[in-house]
Amino acid sequence: MQHEIQQVVNEFRAWPELNGIAKGTEFIRVESLPAPHRSGMLPTGWQGVYNFQLGDSWFKSGKAGPNSGARWLSYHYSPGRAMSRLAGSLLLYAREAADDPRLPSNLRLPLQGVTLDGIGPWIKANTARHNILIKSTLGNAALSRLEAIAHAILKPIFEGRRSGH
Repeated sequence: MQHEIQQVVNEFRAWPELNGIAKGTEFIRVESLPAPHRSGMLPTGWQGVYNFQLGDSWFKSGKAGPNSGARWLSYHYSPGRAMSRLAGSLLLYAREAADDPRLPSNLRLPLQGVTLDGIGPWIKANTARHNILIKSTLGNAALSRLEAIAHAILKPIFEGRRSGH
């Protein structure tokens, strides 16, 4: 497991107990899918935070509740209408003039040749995906807390108010 993902898990583990929601460790698990990866269904009874990584760069962290199977499975692999998705953010980055120093220096050129239909397969072929799953009985507050911890530790590039992302 990536060191940073372990940091997220360690910081979150105390939260359910401190809030009287759960004790122990059976309420959390991690799935690390190295590149090339294949996204799977969100397991019944679970919710989670997904994190996309390329090298030392963290691209996107997001959450999916227990009734958000489509978001978990395919949302960030297709640009669609919401350019805030990872696919759209990468395609926008490929067209922008300024480099982001947090991104791998050799990323722009390969992305410039990727089409709308090809960005999903590119993401699966080139990025690792780290899923942090928690029991859905912990509720939305726990899921939001886990996502906030992931954002604070991983500092994903395609989060926040960056132009078009």
